Amino acid sequence: MTRVFMVIAALVCAGCTWLVGDLEGECVADAECVGRAPGAVCVEGLCVVPSDLLRARCRAVYGPGESVATSSPTIALAAPLPLSGPDGPSVHWSMRAQAMGLAVEEINRRGGVGTSRQRLQLRVCDTRGSEADLLTLSDRLIAEHGALALLAGDSADLLSVKAIAVPRKVLVMGVASTSPEISGLQDDGLVWRVAASEALEGAALAHLLKDKGVTRVVVVAASDASGVALERAFVERFGQAGVTVRKFDAGTSADSPEGRAVLDGALDEAAAAQPEALVLFAGRVQLPHLLAGRMKPGREALREAGLYLSGSAHDAALLEGAAAEGMAGAFGTSPAAPSGQVFDAFRGAFLVRTGKDPIEVDFTAHAYDAVYLVALGAAGALGAEPDAPLSGPRIAQGLTLLGNKQGERLPLGASSFSAMEARLGGGALIDVEGASGPLDFDANGDVPAAVEVWQVVAGTFSTVAVLPPQ
Repeated sequence: MTRVFMVIAALVCAGCTWLVGDLEGECVADAECVGRAPGAVCVEGLCVVPSDLLRARCRAVYGPGESVATSSPTIALAAPLPLSGPDGPSVHWSMRAQAMGLAVEEINRRGGVGTSRQRLQLRVCDTRGSEADLLTLSDRLIAEHGALALLAGDSADLLSVKAIAVPRKVLVMGVASTSPEISGLQDDGLVWRVAASEALEGAALAHLLKDKGVTRVVVVAASDASGVALERAFVERFGQAGVTVRKFDAGTSADSPEGRAVLDGALDEAAAAQPEALVLFAGRVQLPHLLAGRMKPGREALREAGLYLSGSAHDAALLEGAAAEGMAGAFGTSPAAPSGQVFDAFRGAFLVRTGKDPIEVDFTAHAYDAVYLVALGAAGALGAEPDAPLSGPRIAQGLTLLGNKQGERLPLGASSFSAMEARLGGGALIDVEGASGPLDFDANGDVPAAVEVWQVVAGTFSTVAVLPPQ
């Protein structure tokens, strides 16, 4: 097997079952697979036919494995995640997958879900960062393994998975999906997410500037869904008066002369407005050039203006090189790190299981919560109609009982799962406190979140305040 696969195995599979199967043989190139099976190609050191992509990429299962006999039915879940990419294994997504596995083990250890004690089975698959493989895997996980819910990675992954899952009545639960675009999806109530919309950061920046008495602001924003939503949220909270908005195409790259000219033009227009504050809603592709360009001769107005940034700028790489001078003293907003008793309980269990601290990788607590929420949605559905077949829409209906402030507040986790399940079985509402924070779903399936306000001081990110969920 390849070194990449072995590293992923070590990172992901703690307490899971390996599904290796009767694969065709080892290889290093497609040519070595000729004659082994019709159409066979070399994938991760093994000869497989295209229909065997599941076996090649979905090597880990949490919960009952295919060879494990069980008298109880299972609830099939799947997580097609970018566990590796061109640069090798992803430690971030491997840790998040382990958090999902921990939740599955805790739920199954206490007997599963519903009066029929249905156990969760979570199949973790590596998309290798390929949208084509993500779509193929999602399709086969639904068709061949009957997945009722897919756990999606970032925003792009969720939007891709939605196209496969929603027409087939499969639930989608986003883990690190923060794009504001998701809030307005036409999804038949089947798309949910644990991570809050990043539009909250724009509103938080506006609140910060109003508190400082700033009246003249220039917003330079990318024209993608994220930049547009951040800008709109900022203007809605700050007010239109005194705000100048300069947008640029989100595909603009500083690697080309044309791209640099577009970004420089945006900075020149911003400088001409003589703002008290410059707000940048840009991606990590454009930020280094914009930050360095802010300090260039002729743009003294931008050098003197306060700089305010969104979470995309909370990147240690920007504190080095040409962008570092432009980052000095900047304020910004990002999702706040999880905290509280529920997170502490999850953190302790995760440390015992993996030896790793989940605080070091964002969205790890969200991954844990995502599995519990799907299980509780299933519990709500089975409580209402225990003999009816479970389905994606029924799980989604069960989720509508959660995150309601009119219900009793209960912590998400192993110690309270039975109590939550009992209340859901009686049709009661529950106000859920997750490891990632409060999970008070709105009509779009979105949750609130605490926002951290930070400042760059002496070359490091320093927390100024944490704004509570709104």
